[in-house]
Amino acid sequence: MIEHLKDVINMAIKEEEYFQGIYRKFAVNSDNPSVKALFNKLAEQEKLHKERLQSFDFENSDVITEKIQDIDAKDDLLLTPVSEFKDMKNIFEFAIENEIKAQKLYTSLAAAMNNEKARELFELLAKEEKGHEQLLKQEGKAVGFLD
Repeated sequence: MIEHLKDVINMAIKEEEYFQGIYRKFAVNSDNPSVKALFNKLAEQEKLHKERLQSFDFENSDVITEKIQDIDAKDDLLLTPVSEFKDMKNIFEFAIENEIKAQKLYTSLAAAMNNEKARELFELLAKEEKGHEQLLKQEGKAVGFLD
């Protein structure tokens, strides 16, 4: 079970790394100062998520076998290059969709942990990803990219 957990965590690390980079690129490509600031802020937070995941203590992680097996460890993240996005609306929708996916992953990981410290880590990450979703929706609406 620890090997499957490692696979899931490694997938999550790749996703956090990808979003750190793509949020930086979105910031560079934006002419809007508030959008640029938001994407730079999100990039920094994704970097912190990656660091937290990289320091995860596998040795002291007691998992609920049935629940950890239900988490899909395949890396299905489409590493979409920035040039593929049509417009800022498309960028915001993509980012929101993936923040929701991250919330679900971390919520599932939290539920699969018997260890309180590990559970709290994943609950925190899920909460922060929910915050990212909300920030993206608020900013997207404020600047007219989302309805």
